[in-house]
Amino acid sequence: MIPVLLLVGLLAGRWYCVAIAAVVWPLILVLAGVTSDPAVLVAGGGLGAANTAVGVAVHRGLVGGVRLLARTARRARPDS
Repeated sequence: MIPVLLLVGLLAGRWYCVAIAAVVWPLILVLAGVTSDPAVLVAGGGLGAANTAVGVAVHRGLVGGVRLLARTARRARPDS
């Protein structure tokens, strides 16, 4: 289920989602009855935050790449 957080980061593209994932993911683990061990919850929060960060980084990279391509395409057009 942790790839869900990767998708959240990819779709949202905001860095504050990483902090939210670090708090919400362990809460989901407890509410779902998966575990209540504090060490596992800390590790789960870290993994959730890391996956969300990867999703956000990919989002930001894609947006930056598209903007760069658009900017260079505008510069390449001759003025009429």
